[in-house]
Amino acid sequence: MSQIIQSCKPRLRLRGLPHGTTLGEVYQFFSSYTLLKDTRLESPVDFITHSDGKFTGQAFIYFEEMEEAKRAQRALHRSFLKERYIEMYVDHREPP
Repeated sequence: MSQIIQSCKPRLRLRGLPHGTTLGEVYQFFSSYTLLKDTRLESPVDFITHSDGKFTGQAFIYFEEMEEAKRAQRALHRSFLKERYIEMYVDHREPP
């Protein structure tokens, strides 16, 4: 993902994603919210992996607007995806 986009677009950090969670499942989970649409990116979902490539159960979700990220966090924090509840935290980074 572009470092410029990573450093300036609002995002949520998700924790507790079940092993094997797919992009489609994450899109469905956030279907009521406007995720970032940028042709330079494959996806507004960035799964976090260990150095060996294994899934950590965490991801960044990028949004068009900070208010949309906050709205999703308020509504979905501790909601269940499959058998696990998902924690969400708004990332309060400052643009470069």
